Amino acid sequence: MDYIIVSILTQKNENSLNVSFSFMTTSSLELVLRNQELNILWKLTCFKGIKEASTALVLNSCLEMHCIFSIKALSLRQTSCMLNEQSLNQLNRMTSCYVVHEAPVRRVAIFGGTHGNELSGVFLVKHWQENGDEIQRTGLEVRPFITNPRAVKKCTRYIDCDLNRVFDPDNLGRQITEDIPYEVRRAQEINHVFGPKNSNDAYDLIFDLHNTTSNMGGTLILENSRNNFTIQMFNYIKNALAPECCPVFLIEHPNLKYATTRSIAKHPVGVEVGPQPQGVLRADILDKMRKIIKHGLDFVHIFNEGKEFPPCTIEIYKIMEKVDYPRNKNGEITAVIHPSLQDQDWQPLNNGDPIFLTVDGETINYEGDCTVYPTFVNEAAYYEKKQAFVKTVKVKLTAKGIRSSLS
Repeated sequence: MDYIIVSILTQKNENSLNVSFSFMTTSSLELVLRNQELNILWKLTCFKGIKEASTALVLNSCLEMHCIFSIKALSLRQTSCMLNEQSLNQLNRMTSCYVVHEAPVRRVAIFGGTHGNELSGVFLVKHWQENGDEIQRTGLEVRPFITNPRAVKKCTRYIDCDLNRVFDPDNLGRQITEDIPYEVRRAQEINHVFGPKNSNDAYDLIFDLHNTTSNMGGTLILENSRNNFTIQMFNYIKNALAPECCPVFLIEHPNLKYATTRSIAKHPVGVEVGPQPQGVLRADILDKMRKIIKHGLDFVHIFNEGKEFPPCTIEIYKIMEKVDYPRNKNGEITAVIHPSLQDQDWQPLNNGDPIFLTVDGETINYEGDCTVYPTFVNEAAYYEKKQAFVKTVKVKLTAKGIRSSLS
């Protein structure tokens, strides 16, 4: 397919039903609905790259109508035709199929301290454990939880290995022995309490709070591009925070497996806020994180109360690949992040732009055939992972309309 339905809205009047469709398309468009009598107004709004009316689109098997629009009408981005009164119920059924009934969200966890030296999440979770009024919502169980207490106590990223990378089947099913890494044992304990992963008993939603030394602002991390609930939540949070920027980072990739702490939930949400040095608290970063959680919980509450969220489209940054620093034959770094790239997370990087600077003053430029958007630029924790920054591309994701199945 070279088009995506991004929204369908209906408005019933006394003698007519207005049905508005929004599309993203890279080719021509023809709407097919079969009916002879023309009594009900129908409207189409389309945009992006419409060339000619020749491609057929079938909108649900329950109803078809044939309507070919002229180039002139399409260039005006709006046209209309009529349907008979007998199609009214069928149209309502057709449009209702774009609202997904999701199970209500009843159990939510807020994780802090997955990395023990990222202090905003640790600070907030400990506060909410003492006084949780701020995070409570009617009909919702919200549990703040310190995931890596030993690392928090030592104010270090981890004890034996990265807790945020061991929630895979092999580690979760690994036999407990004396020499098993602490974080693997801890992952099994967390999975027992909040999971099991990929089961009906797993927590509905987990917010996992992180800090970064990179200039990423308040970033939301998405793990699944087909999770309508999470995309709708992110859209709500972004709108609530506007005009403040709130990037969405999609880490879905066939060759990059993260196995994150939050991945045991049905709806995993990563919250990455920076820049903030490791082992340090900043009031502005703390405030960004706190607002994201507030708006996220507000969304869950009104979703559970029965509000229907129409289809939405959000702009996201999708991970492409990780970029290492230049190194010599001994594996030692030979260049640093170029000043032009430093602190430029989410900003466009084009072919020929500087990315690294050697000690001798030589500039190393980016070589690529398309614009990318770097993030996690010069992240302190990723030196050990041999990662200077991550390349992303900007794309749009569409979520179906959702409504609580019990409302």
